[in-house]
Amino acid sequence: CTFPIDNEKMRKDIYCDAMNEYDEINWVKVIKSTYLRNKQKKAKDFEKRMAKEAKEFLYGEISILLNIPYKNVEKYIIEKVRNDEWS
Repeated sequence: CTFPIDNEKMRKDIYCDAMNEYDEINWVKVIKSTYLRNKQKKAKDFEKRMAKEAKEFLYGEISILLNIPYKNVEKYIIEKVRNDEWS
């Protein structure tokens, strides 16, 4: 799921709200939305900054919940997705 918003001001407001809600699902939406917009060469600097912040927040939560070092979280996620082990 992403935030499919064309208006830049609205997108910025929604991203800010998503970051302030402290909700992991919304962090993923910010990350994914920015990733997809970046692939299309449409991502703005504020989106990239918020996606980076969302990723840091998300990885921090995963690190704590799964008791794995922060630096290993991305590798852990990639491995689990690759092996379809998310259930």
